[in-house]
Amino acid sequence: MNRASVLLLTVALALATGCSGSEPDASGAPAEATVENDLVTQAAAIARAIEADPDAADAILESHGVSVEDFEQMMYEISADPALASAYEAALAR
Repeated sequence: MNRASVLLLTVALALATGCSGSEPDASGAPAEATVENDLVTQAAAIARAIEADPDAADAILESHGVSVEDFEQMMYEISADPALASAYEAALAR
């Protein structure tokens, strides 16, 4: 399995394990509408770029200043937090 496949699999697994739908916050607004996070923005940009050109995964990561391990850690952090996972899902849909 090449590195791009591993990255895409990591993204898919993170979404599958972390996304449980959006839950309203204290104001009643969906969590994804209230979460603005650089981590989510960066992870979504990387994931979209890798999805568009899997063979360039290493170059894409390098251009974003992250290693494979850094990106995997980002995805685990996002998947562990339902609000971040919802925001990530919304960012990918844009």
